Amino acid sequence: MRKEQQATKLYIQFLYVVTMLVFIGSAFFYRPAEQEAINYFWLMLALLTVLTAVATVSETKGTTFAQVIGLTALWVIALSQSGGATSPANALLLILLVIAFLQLKPLSGWLTLGFILIAQGYFLILLEQGAHGHAEHREHYLGMGFTFILAAILLSFTLRLMRTRLERSQQQLQQMRESQLRREQIVAMATVSAQFTHDIATPLAMLSLLHEELQESFSDHPAVQEMREPLARVRLLLDELRAASESLHQDEHAVISVAKLQKELRQHMTLSLPADHIECKFESAHDCFIHADSTLLPALLNLVRNAAHEVRQIGAGQVVVDARIVANTWQLRIRNPNFSLTSKRLNELSQGSVSSDKGLGIGLLLSHATLERMGGTLKIILRDESAQGAGASEEDRVTSYVEQYVEVPLLENATQLSADQV
Repeated sequence: MRKEQQATKLYIQFLYVVTMLVFIGSAFFYRPAEQEAINYFWLMLALLTVLTAVATVSETKGTTFAQVIGLTALWVIALSQSGGATSPANALLLILLVIAFLQLKPLSGWLTLGFILIAQGYFLILLEQGAHGHAEHREHYLGMGFTFILAAILLSFTLRLMRTRLERSQQQLQQMRESQLRREQIVAMATVSAQFTHDIATPLAMLSLLHEELQESFSDHPAVQEMREPLARVRLLLDELRAASESLHQDEHAVISVAKLQKELRQHMTLSLPADHIECKFESAHDCFIHADSTLLPALLNLVRNAAHEVRQIGAGQVVVDARIVANTWQLRIRNPNFSLTSKRLNELSQGSVSSDKGLGIGLLLSHATLERMGGTLKIILRDESAQGAGASEEDRVTSYVEQYVEVPLLENATQLSADQV
């Protein structure tokens, strides 16, 4: 339980104790002149206060509607016997109204307001009937009653508006914290990548020198010839990793052609996942540009690899990757049969990393953070499209499909560089 909820709960308990003590005191002061005994009505009301507190106040729950409405009912009963709208204590009902609107659900707050307004209407009826006397100040007390009703309504709307704005501000602050956390994670990964790049560069240089010496001595040996391409590939990957790390540290963005990005994505999928069934459907995207850096392509490839891994686990189906321009936005969809993703895990992925047999979902988390840095979004949808009937093939009987939607906004003026381009 949060601290503010605990504080409000203690305050409600304090109000119950004070109410009980006031009722006990009233039993000795509010007595008919002709009798000397105590007023048992107030004693019964004090006992009812104790029973209501025991029934509504819980050690495990915070402030509840039953606590507030129970205390409100007790105060209304007491006010009906001590002057109603003419009593100075009538304004204390606004305290409970504030608690209801700030701590309870909106419906509970409006119900509390309705109950208080009904009680005020009953007080005004009693005043009209002369039940509380004061005939010479009748108009004054009627004005007090109507003023209380107006004040309660205005206070309720004001509190509701303030709470709505406060909740919206808290949501925005939470989103800012999550965005900052993702940025810190990316910087941390960039730092680790830079260190790995430095550590790998030295042994790779030694291997390259050894390979050159072997070429001079055994130029016709098949093993020496086969080593050339993997070493060149590793050097290229190392250069790309170094460039990506520097880009992350400096937070550099450049104008990238969507057509070029789609071409590179298709080439990398062909080279990195040659054994997987991947169908590409890329629409023409000439004269379309986005703001991104060198980390965008690895982030997209990571999403495709996750989809390909699901297909390998199932042993059937294929990955469909299609891209198109929709409403001034570049949209990439990656669709694959589902093997391990559930609704529960999908909710966990939206909140952070989750444990799995492959790791902690760090790759997906960083892909999400990378797209967010570029103004894009990543949305994962779990669709149930199972086929029925005996004639359906094994591939068609897949229980569900996973669709990953990547959206990156296009530059409004593609012919000019943006003002913030480095």
